Amino acid sequence: MNVPRFKALRKSKGLSQKELGAALGVSTSAIGMYEQGLRNPDHKLLNDICKFFNVSVDYLIDQDTTDNIEKILNSIKSALLSREPMVFDTNPIEKEDIERIVSAITDSVDFLIKEKQKDLGK
Repeated sequence: MNVPRFKALRKSKGLSQKELGAALGVSTSAIGMYEQGLRNPDHKLLNDICKFFNVSVDYLIDQDTTDNIEKILNSIKSALLSREPMVFDTNPIEKEDIERIVSAITDSVDFLIKEKQKDLGK
């Protein structure tokens, strides 16, 4: 199970480990062990967790939490850099400009992640 996602889902609902355990019919310590990656729920409980949080099993068990944005940004950067010369609204776009664009997007994502972590109390 993806430990950070599981914990973030619980926190996003404002639930304590005890409250989530009660809702799922498991002990507080079981929730704690799932959140620490020391134990995994059985298939039935995994399905119950997914129903409770309205997420797919694939989402909850996916171990790669950084693939989406980073991989997409890297592929955008590679695609843009491999297509020279580039223009935007008839203006030439140089390699350095593309790197600045990708950097600006990365900075924006970093800012959003930090804001989200503040909201979740991390």
